[in-house]
Amino acid sequence: MERKVFIYDVWYVTYLSFNNDLRILLKTLQKLFHKESITSIENASLGAWQGNT
Repeated sequence: MERKVFIYDVWYVTYLSFNNDLRILLKTLQKLFHKESITSIENASLGAWQGNT
């Protein structure tokens, strides 16, 4: 999983532009409004955030 995130980060920095930022924002909003890839609280893969401890 960490390698996949790193690859996405490298792609983002390589192709940094306003158009790509806008595309990412629109895809995020689309997923939010259509509730795609959103996990319910009962099926959450991570526990509740406990702050910076």
